[in-house]
Amino acid sequence: MWLGTCIGKRNYASFLAYLATVEVSLIGAIVCLIMEASSLSAREEASVPRHYFVMPILMLLVVVAFILVSILLGYHLYLIRIGETTNENLKNVYKLKLKPLPGTTNAIYKSKPNAFN
Repeated sequence: MWLGTCIGKRNYASFLAYLATVEVSLIGAIVCLIMEASSLSAREEASVPRHYFVMPILMLLVVVAFILVSILLGYHLYLIRIGETTNENLKNVYKLKLKPLPGTTNAIYKSKPNAFN
């Protein structure tokens, strides 16, 4: 997803709130689709409505979007936990170097090895 701006320290909280809102919206869409599918199956009609063909496609798209946004949200929560930015993580800036201690300018500590490397 493209926001047209860099996700930095000042707007990280609003970015995470945006991702959480998208997650909640996608969960709501999944619930609505399930309820609509169950109400369609409960009705007995002679002809097959167009919803039977559209519903699985919509459900697949919403579930795929939910999975992708969940991965993105999880990745950014992981970055917050290890104290790195996306740019630093993708370029492996601190993989073998010393990482500056957050909140100070002169103190340094070794970066912790993580389970994902």
